[in-house]
Amino acid sequence: MQESNFTEVKFFSASELNQLLLLENQQIQKVTYFNWVNKAKNDEAVEFLDKIEFTFIDKETICISVSELMDALEVIDFNIIAVNKELYDKFEGDVYIKESDVSNSDVWQNVLEYEINEVQLEMNEKHEYFSDKILLSFGPEKRLISLGQQGIVVTIPSL
Repeated sequence: MQESNFTEVKFFSASELNQLLLLENQQIQKVTYFNWVNKAKNDEAVEFLDKIEFTFIDKETICISVSELMDALEVIDFNIIAVNKELYDKFEGDVYIKESDVSNSDVWQNVLEYEINEVQLEMNEKHEYFSDKILLSFGPEKRLISLGQQGIVVTIPSL
């Protein structure tokens, strides 16, 4: 029997949808990237964007992560200290999560002065929302968070 290359389509859960919709009318204060780092092979570190955390001006946060199988975006609760301790115990320091404040990066700096006025998700005919991308609208600008070959990709879509 021949193996299929078909990947199962994933959708956001009702809980994840509710959390994503709560982004609307929020103003981001800080954007944090969490990169998965694996330096176990031949001193060549493999690194990819694993999670994005938004901290809002009211200090609430939301974390968007790539799924374990790298086939969907998920909204999760995330504790970097606990995760890194677990990874250290399991991989003796060769695998860890690196945290970076990217609020002042070219991608995010220009939108932090605006509230998120719309969260756009693609939907099928059954009203299920695909979990492969999230488009955030900030006043005159947009940011696309999508699933890439190796983790999360953030882009500035052309209008």
